[in-house]
Amino acid sequence: MNISESKPISPKFCLIGANTNGAGFSESSRGQEQFNRELFSADRIRMWAKENPSISDHFYTFDNVFDLGNLDLKFKNPADQITELKLKLKDALNASQIPLILGGDHLVKYAGIAACFEHLKSKLSNVGSFGVLYFDAHPDTLPHSEIRYDSILHHVTKNLGVSPSNVCVVGLRSATEGEIKSLLTSGVSYVKANAFRNWDLAMGQVTTSLQKVEKLYISFDPDVLHVSEAPAVEAPSPGGLWYNDCVEVFRVLSSQKQFVGFDISEHTPHFDQHSVTAATLWCLLREFHASVLTKSQAY
Repeated sequence: MNISESKPISPKFCLIGANTNGAGFSESSRGQEQFNRELFSADRIRMWAKENPSISDHFYTFDNVFDLGNLDLKFKNPADQITELKLKLKDALNASQIPLILGGDHLVKYAGIAACFEHLKSKLSNVGSFGVLYFDAHPDTLPHSEIRYDSILHHVTKNLGVSPSNVCVVGLRSATEGEIKSLLTSGVSYVKANAFRNWDLAMGQVTTSLQKVEKLYISFDPDVLHVSEAPAVEAPSPGGLWYNDCVEVFRVLSSQKQFVGFDISEHTPHFDQHSVTAATLWCLLREFHASVLTKSQAY
């Protein structure tokens, strides 16, 4: 795995686990099922990585990543979970580190985006260049007053003040009528999963949507993936993106944007009997990390 257990002299990245739990559950059968939700995605992903210490396709190790371990959020309400995670992330950002966050439910998305946006807002007079690439099968734009699994981007744009025109949902394919209505009035752009049948066309839609963005946060819900590569999700549905599609999106955008943060949420270890999803997510995390490094180093 090669994640530093002792702090490197000048770590460029930090890894943190945050088993947030308070954004609610989908109406899917899995979402309503009663099971042990304390099984933690970050621990399962770390375990898989240690058992399979492969390096990235660009031949980079994780030596410049400092693993901060898991944030203790048990028994805390959703607002306090978000606050504590944001504080931890801001420490990393103040140390010029790129946070890599392993959730946890959708609260990690909001906390990660908020921490990065607020950090940049404190440093820059104009944060209009900040944007979010939101890998998800669902739009998460419903206008609920509370921060829920289906309202994250509503709060990101309305409460935080991130420009909707700088937010793009990638992999959309499973939404209710109400969710589609909210998406179409939100100002948030989207690229459907089936658009990736023509990869160049889909990637063109992504880059056009993010053309004003210079500093990019990437949020990743594994339900965006094809179910064979990520079966352990709360709301699986057919027709998702492939792992290689996502890695190629990282590669293309890393040459155009500055990546400022990355999160993975909603991996459900209870359904990951053979660690297929953990393996896929570890490799995605590894390739995100490598895509940042390739901007300044040859491989």
